[in-house]
Amino acid sequence: MAKHESDRNLVALHIAPTPFFSDRGCHMRIRGIISGLQKLSLSCVLCTYHLGRDIEGIETVRTAVIPGYTKLETGPSGYKYLADVLLFFKTCSLICERKPDLIHGHLHEGALLGWAARLCFFWRRIPLVFDVQGSLVGELEEHGYFRKSRLLKSLFWSIEYLITRMPDYFVCSSQNSVNILKDVFHVDPRRIELVNDGTDVYPVHEGGVSRSGLGIPEDKALVIYTGALLEYKGLNDLFELILETRRRQLDCHFLVVGYPEQVMLDFRREHQLEAICTVVGRVPYERLGDYLQLADMAVDPKFSDSGEASGKLLNYMGAGLPALCFDTPSNRHILGDAGYYAQPRSVAGLVDHVASIVSQPQAGRARGESGRHRVEAQFSWDAGAKRLQAVYHACLGA
Repeated sequence: MAKHESDRNLVALHIAPTPFFSDRGCHMRIRGIISGLQKLSLSCVLCTYHLGRDIEGIETVRTAVIPGYTKLETGPSGYKYLADVLLFFKTCSLICERKPDLIHGHLHEGALLGWAARLCFFWRRIPLVFDVQGSLVGELEEHGYFRKSRLLKSLFWSIEYLITRMPDYFVCSSQNSVNILKDVFHVDPRRIELVNDGTDVYPVHEGGVSRSGLGIPEDKALVIYTGALLEYKGLNDLFELILETRRRQLDCHFLVVGYPEQVMLDFRREHQLEAICTVVGRVPYERLGDYLQLADMAVDPKFSDSGEASGKLLNYMGAGLPALCFDTPSNRHILGDAGYYAQPRSVAGLVDHVASIVSQPQAGRARGESGRHRVEAQFSWDAGAKRLQAVYHACLGA
């Protein structure tokens, strides 16, 4: 039997050009699919930056330390160029040492680095899988990267186009990413596989957190937001949502779990919102369930056309919470009939849904349970790992 025909011997080298693990969306996907693949007896080794924390059970190899590079949140950084150079050399070193059967590049940089590394070992003909979590140009545009130069946007679009020519196979985290590859970059649909994001069942630690311990009133409906506190994640709409609920005098309280938290603390102080908004800051991914179980509803105010799936919606669904969001194809794909949808960029619509759940909590709980059943049936890391296993076999001709 050829090596690649036995999953116990198959080695996949994962390249993650990011400070893994940092308790955010794309890292949850990387962690989830590697853990799922290892349950299927595939061997995985993850090559990543020096930043982040190790996850038990995932073999992680890191680059050399870059003095001064401490940024864990998403977004462009001048240090990333050097980090990617170091990641390229570390990837080449691992190819020599571990002789992987295939390379799995996460994000556009991971695919580019994987292509460059396998080019250096061209005689081995190592297949390359590109894990697509949205559009490179779309994400950079959301970060405001092209505000001063449209020429720069054209340059990055050309780079993204070239990257889509490099892999043997594509796996996408959302249907929107699939559509972008097919319709914008004209990738052969036969080389694209939808591998949905999943979610974990979060344990609630005894004696972990409580409303009283956080200073949250027991008699208020609790609205939770978890994730990065950045503009492209819908931060400004989250601000407006909180202010509008106060203007309408809705009987609710907000719990914000995310980072960098200083921007939220400044906003809360400026508008004197201490009585209706609690800010926790960063919490370990493993403790997220402690906070989700306190809430009555959850909100995702992000509006995006970049093709990125919303991991936080899956987390909300897994916790049985009614989820409020904007009406986008990606959100519809995840939530189905279990979501509370507002017209795109209509904060007033989100506030209407908050008011509805405050006045009809039983209906909110019922829809939250519907979401829990949906995520258990359709979105799991184990199901995604099986689809990815089939992709690996297709790449290797098994």
